[in-house]
Amino acid sequence: MKISAALHSPATIKLLFVAAGIGLTTSALTHLLHAPVLDPLLFSLLLGILLRALLKDRINPTDAATRVGHGLILPGIICYAVANLEFTTVASLPPRSLLLLAIVVAICFGTIFLLGRHLGQTREITSLVATGSAICGASAIAITAPAVRARSEDVSISLLAVTMSALVALFVVLPFCGALLRMVPADYALLSGSLLQFTGFVKEAMAQFHFQGGGAGMVDATRLAMLVKATRYLALIVCIPLVASLAHGRLTLPLSLWLYLGAGIGGTLFHATYPLAYATYLLPFAQLGYQLLWSVTMAAIGLSADVRDLLSVNGYRAFWMALAGFVAALLSFLLFWWLFFPNGA
Repeated sequence: MKISAALHSPATIKLLFVAAGIGLTTSALTHLLHAPVLDPLLFSLLLGILLRALLKDRINPTDAATRVGHGLILPGIICYAVANLEFTTVASLPPRSLLLLAIVVAICFGTIFLLGRHLGQTREITSLVATGSAICGASAIAITAPAVRARSEDVSISLLAVTMSALVALFVVLPFCGALLRMVPADYALLSGSLLQFTGFVKEAMAQFHFQGGGAGMVDATRLAMLVKATRYLALIVCIPLVASLAHGRLTLPLSLWLYLGAGIGGTLFHATYPLAYATYLLPFAQLGYQLLWSVTMAAIGLSADVRDLLSVNGYRAFWMALAGFVAALLSFLLFWWLFFPNGA
C-alpha cells in the first residue's frame, strides 16, 4: 500500500514524467543527428543532473520513482542482449586477436578493482567503473547496477568517470599512438575495438583515422573494430556474477545474468535461423527498446542525483580509477600486440 501510494504521489509522477520526456528527447535527437559520440544514455543522465541542479526544489527525487526507473533496466537488458550478444562473434576473430582482447579486458578490470580497494572506494562504484571501462561503457554500467544494488549516485559517478576517461582516450591518446607507431588500419581497428568504452566512440575513432589519412582498407578495418567491440559484450557473462558475488560477499547469480544470457542465446538462435527477419524486424526493435528504456532510466537517475556527490571524494577517485584502468589496458595491449603481431594485424 505504501509503495502504491508513493507511485501516485505528485512528486513521483512529476519526476517520472520529466524522466520520460528527457529519455525520449535525447534518443530522438541522437538518432536524427547520427553522431557516434552522442550516447543517448549519457546525455539523458547529464540532462537529468542539470535539470535537478537548476530547478532544485521543484523536482524532488522519491524512492518510488527511483525504483521505477531502475525497474526499466531489466527489460532493457533483454533488448540489449538480443541486439548485441552474438555468440558467433568469438568464432569470427582470429585466436591471437581473441587472446589479446581477453588479456586487455582482464587487466583493465583487475587494475580498477585493485585500485578501488587501495583507495577505499565503495564496492558498488568500483564494480560499475570496472565493467564500464573494460567492456561497454554506459550499457555495462546499466546492466551491472541491479546486480550490485547500486544507488543513483553510484551510477552517476561511475558513468561520468568512465566517460571522461573515454574522451581522453578518443581525442588524445589513441590518435597519438596511431601516429607514433604508424599503425595501419587493421592495427588501429584492433586498438580502438579493444580499448574504447563506447561503441559510438569506436566508430568515431575509425572515422577520424580515415580522415587523417588512414589509407586503404578502412571499410574492412572498421568492420574489424566493431567485431572486436562486439566480442567484449561476452565478458559480461563472467563479470556480472563476479561483481555481484564480490559485492554481496558470497556466490551470487543475479537475475540480470539470466536475462542477459537467455536473451543472448535466444537472439543468436533466431539470427541463425531467420537472418532476414532478425535484421529487418527484431534487431531494430531491440535496439530502439533498450535505448528508450535505459535513456529514461538514466534520466531518472540523473534527476535523483546530487551534484555534490559527483564532486565528492568518491567522484574524483572514480575518475582516476577509470583512467588508470585505461592506461593499464593500453600498456598491456601495446606489449602483447608487439608479441602477437610483430608484422602487424
